[in-house]
Amino acid sequence: MCQVEQEFLTIREYQDVCILQSDARICKEAEDTITFLFYGAGASSSCPLLSAASVNATSTRLYNDYLSSDPSVSEPAAFFLDVFTPDRTPTFTVKTRSRIELGTPLAGYRSSADEFAEQSEEYQDFYEKVKDVFFDFFGLQSEWLNSAYRQKATHRGLRVKWYSIQLENIENAETILGDLLLTIASIAFVFFWMAYQMKSIFLASLAMFQIVISIPVSIVVYKNVFQIPYFSFLHILVVFLVLGIGADDIFVFYDGWRLSEHDSDVVSMINGNFGDSLILKKRMSIAYQRTISAVFNTSFTTTVAFLATAVSPIMPISTFGILAAVCIIFNFVFVITVFPAVIMCHHLWFIKKSCSVQANEKPYDITSDEKVQIPVVESKQSVMGNKLSTVELTAIKAESTINLASNVVPKEEDMHDAKEGNRRSSVQLDENVNPNIDPNRNDVSDSDMTVLDKFVFKAYLPAMTYEKWRVPVVAVVVAFGLLIFGVIAIGFASQLGPPPEPERWFPEDHMLQQMRDDWIEDFVRGDLDPYVQLFIPFGIAGFERPGFNRFEPAENRGNVKFDDSFDFHPAASQRAFLRACDIASNFACDREACEEGLLIFPSSVRCFLPSFQAWYANRTGGLSTEDPSLSREHFLGNLSEYRSTEPIGTDTFSRSEKQRLIGFVDGNLRYVRIDAVTTMLESTATIDLVGGRGRVDDMTDEINSGAPAGMDDSFGTAFVFVWVEAELGIVQGFFSGTYPMFPSRILGPHRGHL
Repeated sequence: MCQVEQEFLTIREYQDVCILQSDARICKEAEDTITFLFYGAGASSSCPLLSAASVNATSTRLYNDYLSSDPSVSEPAAFFLDVFTPDRTPTFTVKTRSRIELGTPLAGYRSSADEFAEQSEEYQDFYEKVKDVFFDFFGLQSEWLNSAYRQKATHRGLRVKWYSIQLENIENAETILGDLLLTIASIAFVFFWMAYQMKSIFLASLAMFQIVISIPVSIVVYKNVFQIPYFSFLHILVVFLVLGIGADDIFVFYDGWRLSEHDSDVVSMINGNFGDSLILKKRMSIAYQRTISAVFNTSFTTTVAFLATAVSPIMPISTFGILAAVCIIFNFVFVITVFPAVIMCHHLWFIKKSCSVQANEKPYDITSDEKVQIPVVESKQSVMGNKLSTVELTAIKAESTINLASNVVPKEEDMHDAKEGNRRSSVQLDENVNPNIDPNRNDVSDSDMTVLDKFVFKAYLPAMTYEKWRVPVVAVVVAFGLLIFGVIAIGFASQLGPPPEPERWFPEDHMLQQMRDDWIEDFVRGDLDPYVQLFIPFGIAGFERPGFNRFEPAENRGNVKFDDSFDFHPAASQRAFLRACDIASNFACDREACEEGLLIFPSSVRCFLPSFQAWYANRTGGLSTEDPSLSREHFLGNLSEYRSTEPIGTDTFSRSEKQRLIGFVDGNLRYVRIDAVTTMLESTATIDLVGGRGRVDDMTDEINSGAPAGMDDSFGTAFVFVWVEAELGIVQGFFSGTYPMFPSRILGPHRGHL
């Protein structure tokens, strides 16, 4: 165990991040470690083997301390013991643990909040080295989609685990980065599927290029038009959205182009010896008419749906929705501008094998006795001037042979797409369907049908059109079933809220997940690290952020606004502070998240004022800080001096802790603070933490009631409450984003469906 700890403590950069000894530039001993427990101060990094007698003596002392009735003795000892230690006879533990804390702020910074992003990056760099050192020491190696943390780390038969929130952040980033490699597989799959469906590598390649290029183009607009510089791993998920939506738009337009050759106007133009130029223009015009509305509708409603997330109070989700919406818009623009040109080039270069439609402007060749397979197209037509206008394609009958009255037959190469189109049958059932056509008939050969074709024409359509007593039974049952399902789904959606169980970000065999569980479940509660740390400040009026940009969260985070009426010198203010400490130590909590019926562990309340009063009385011969004759300058001068001293005698507050609790800013006392640990575990489900936070608000309301001016503005805050607000914001964003989404679906245009 000593050797494992030394791997951490002997990292060269540890000297830059460790807790320093007072008035010295050397690291303070890490006391909550096995090395310090058994070797004592100044232990050698070589970890010499201890005698059995020495080990037994330390173990006996540890167990005896644990049984002490003095919490200041028993709680530090309990930290090293597993939860079943009290039940064993003789007393022993099979698991133990160490804790090494780092110092703050780092060298060159005034406080932990000074240049927060830069300091966080330096800490992250240090933990990157910790990860590498431990992986090398235990011989762990990460593989794609399989983290090294899922392997067991052992050293000479000793099973070892470690954890830090920074290591978890690094693991999250690396996991996400590894998962992003799946985008390559996604791109490959979509590419080959398009190539298979469109029977062209050329079309698939340019279509994929068009989809992918929409992402950087959208990012340019996202950053320069919307002025959003924020970009995170979440935004990379846009790739998957763009692949799916972009490919869908491509297929819709391609099918419109493919079906256009069966349009009655096109068939009439072919029979009428129109030139290629007019025929291709007509086909593209028909393809546009049939597809642009459908593509626009899907793109428009999906864009509105993503823009609805812009109202989310959670900035990353809001910006993700904006970027996704921009990508969808550019996909639509490219589909209606670039892809038609790609289709035309493909038709000329690979189907017609010509560089220009002008080269084939002559009429089709005539063969007097040749027959050609042309689909019979039944449609309603209207005459507008001298031009035929197809109202709606209703049915295509495959494998039909007709003799052209004029004996004009197109060349076989000109009918290449038509022959390919004869493989498939397409039926649209709407108000324009020819009443003489039976929708249940099927004249297409099974060998010419795909699996999807067989399902649609052999199973789905016959079932949906089946009638009993002139009622489409199956269709009615399906419609009512979907209606009932929709009502139930709306009911469940209205009950959405924060998760009722703690989030588990890693698999069960992942070391970091196991450590989270072990720290809470496998050890005697000898420390309060797993519990929510609470801060109760006095003298803070609010927060000012004049230059803050929510899209640059690490920059210009703002400044604290102090309460000018705050004055800690009067006896009334000091008594209000002591009353607050007493309320915090005894405030009841009956919420699910709280333990032992209390909101705060009484022993965890860090109330510096009694210690300061004892320190002042000791140095002044028993004078009280509440003495009316004590001037404000004298009081504040002594408080500032106390803040700079190391603990002496019964004083349990370190100098660094005093500096956190007593806030002198530019030589003036601007705030004081009470720190405490709640009985709520940080891993508690968010929905339960909401109730616990409500009790925190109730407690501060009681503290503020009846307090003098300047001491009546306290509030309770904790880092975990930020996560609570985030999850509540996600739920709020869901409902607020739903409101504009449904009208766009209902009121959007409905014309032009294929």
